[in-house]
Amino acid sequence: MQRPPHNQTEYVVKGLNLEKVLNKICQNFTIFNIKKIAYNKFKFTCDFENRKAVLKILEARGFKLEKSNNYGFLALSNAFAKRIGLVVAIPLVISLLFLLNSFVFQVAVLGNSNISKTQIAMFLKQQNIKLPISKSQIDTKVLESKIEQYFDNISMASVIKKGTTLVISAKSGAKKPEKFGPIISSANGKIKEIKVIKGTLNVKKNQIVKAGQILVLPYVVSTDGTKTPVLPKAEIVLTAWLTGKLTHNENQVQNIKTGKSSQILTLKLFGKNISKNGKNNFKMFEVKKNISKPFGNNILPIILEREIFYEIQQKIVFVPFAQVKQVLEKKSKEIALLNLQKHDIIEKEFVSNDAACGINIITYTVEVTRKIG
Repeated sequence: MQRPPHNQTEYVVKGLNLEKVLNKICQNFTIFNIKKIAYNKFKFTCDFENRKAVLKILEARGFKLEKSNNYGFLALSNAFAKRIGLVVAIPLVISLLFLLNSFVFQVAVLGNSNISKTQIAMFLKQQNIKLPISKSQIDTKVLESKIEQYFDNISMASVIKKGTTLVISAKSGAKKPEKFGPIISSANGKIKEIKVIKGTLNVKKNQIVKAGQILVLPYVVSTDGTKTPVLPKAEIVLTAWLTGKLTHNENQVQNIKTGKSSQILTLKLFGKNISKNGKNNFKMFEVKKNISKPFGNNILPIILEREIFYEIQQKIVFVPFAQVKQVLEKKSKEIALLNLQKHDIIEKEFVSNDAACGINIITYTVEVTRKIG
């Protein structure tokens, strides 16, 4: 007698001509544990792999399936396979919700100010804040300060990140009194002439000054020592020294590619990594990055970032200073002239070179007459 299989299906069916149907099934398949429950109802078991074919024969002859049970490892695997979608979907949904919660998708404007949501949207655009945006990219304290500076009728602003919403609360009112700043030197140089109209003098004629040094203070001092804030004004002529400096090392390190490369592929959603494959084991390398949108951003803004690492070796090459002297002088002059202002008058130009141990420092100086104040 053949033993029942380890993986089997039990059927309870209802219909007429039971013996005839059982004989038909037995022509192609083996069935076990046949038991008649009523005159038109019986149950039996068959091999799990044959369950669908057996059920098809029963249904073709008008039998009604009342109950079915699967037993064995294959049956368990089949049940698990049907539920694997749900098992995988739950953590994916949780991960997606967690990911979405780390972004801001909308802005709410509260408070008693007259600024509209459209004005706030324009302001945020100027600050390069485009929705959706990662919460980590928003500094609420900095944003509060910028709102107070940008809108004339705002005396106080509050910004918080609540869920996926950026909540901006603004209060109308008078701003704090304006603070006056001093007149400062825009370059290194020497005071040629100075005449104060408003404010307090902080330097003397023929004095050497540095860029950023205060020339005129934003207040006047009365006879009793009281300081009164004023907007400083003065007529100042500065002999300014505009410099450009470059360093040349005759023993230069040159990077040479070995021909070996590796890559890392990263999938990103809303700026967050969702998948990363590959690695880089090179100690010295150059990297090239390429970003593409594999799905065209029609549904989700998924970005594919490809980083290609090229292994390099370093080699020391001797480049004599005389070979590059003229090029360095020209480039250092270009750097100096970047600080030239519209009404500057160029008086003279000179270049110097400090050399030691194969290192040369080229300094190109353009002397100009500049008016300040």
